[in-house]
Amino acid sequence: MKVLAAGLRARGFEVATDVGASHLRWDLAVRSPGAPGYQLGVLVDTPAHYRGGDALERYVQRPGVLAAAGWLTTLVLAKDVHEDAAGVLRRLEAALRAASP
Repeated sequence: MKVLAAGLRARGFEVATDVGASHLRWDLAVRSPGAPGYQLGVLVDTPAHYRGGDALERYVQRPGVLAAAGWLTTLVLAKDVHEDAAGVLRRLEAALRAASP
């Protein structure tokens, strides 16, 4: 997660960690500089991710609630960061650019 936060910051984005309320939290909340709110919530499959309920809750309900609240949310697998951090960062950057007004 630190690699993603540092990489996004190096690309000029503002990044906050552990944003949200109760169990509806994003590992990373990202926005373009000056944007009025966060544009992308990133969920990473950390150990805490797997302690947070069953698969239905993790992959359907939680993202669905976040989307209903107006958040663009994406899941990043730690193995993908390990194998191709640059590719994951490009994917996140593309999602952020698409979300920009």
